Amino acid sequence: MTQFRRFGLPVLLVLSCGMSLQAQVADDANQGTQSQRSDAGTFQGPVASNNDADGTASAAKDPAATGQPSTAQDPNSAERAEPAATIDPDPFPAASLNSPEKKLEPMTKALRTKLYLRGLVNPFSFVGAAAGAGWGQWRNRPEEWGQGGEGFARRYASGFATHITRDTIQYGLSTAFHEDTRYQPSGEMGFGARLKYAITETFAARRDDGSRHLAISRVGALVGASFVSRTWQPDSTNTMRSALVNLASTTGWSIGFSVAHEFMSTLFHAK
Repeated sequence: MTQFRRFGLPVLLVLSCGMSLQAQVADDANQGTQSQRSDAGTFQGPVASNNDADGTASAAKDPAATGQPSTAQDPNSAERAEPAATIDPDPFPAASLNSPEKKLEPMTKALRTKLYLRGLVNPFSFVGAAAGAGWGQWRNRPEEWGQGGEGFARRYASGFATHITRDTIQYGLSTAFHEDTRYQPSGEMGFGARLKYAITETFAARRDDGSRHLAISRVGALVGASFVSRTWQPDSTNTMRSALVNLASTTGWSIGFSVAHEFMSTLFHAK
């Protein structure tokens, strides 16, 4: 209340004085207009000649002579007029990378769990584990596991366990961060654009609002599985260097699958 008395009352006084001055100026302007009209009505000058009348009439018809702007509409003015600025509701429209031709159904908890369980035992998981075991058998890595059927079985079990570890980590992180890690074709036509998209899609995911960003679950699963799998490895491969080599090879395989998915999707949906 004290602040209002100190500052509010002077402000109110200034506003009231301003309003009264504005009203007085308006009254003076109205009186001046009325006096001009009365003087124009009582003044009687010499009668204008026909030539003067014609000149006055022509001047009235010609806005340029009187200095007044033309009120007539020029049919070509619309073409010469500068187009009005329009506001784009989306100044950064989504690229075709974010707008594939075929939209996937929204990710739900039930669908995420279903895809996780299906991914654990899909044919690619068995083929991938067998290919990894064959590569390790050919290189004799790790050498403690030896050759023959027993060595192949150990390498196969290690590869399949790494696959389960990777998918489980990705399932947990994608649930926590609301990430959709399913692959979506780019919808692009050029080879270079599609290849670039496929490589980046290996490390990308989409949130609930459809925005595309770096996939924490994908990267975390690749790194986590490479280091967790060292726990059941023998001494020769239970090292930091071995974990990094496994991370590099697994990342390369993931990029290869993404590229294959991108271009094979066109072959299967060409018709």
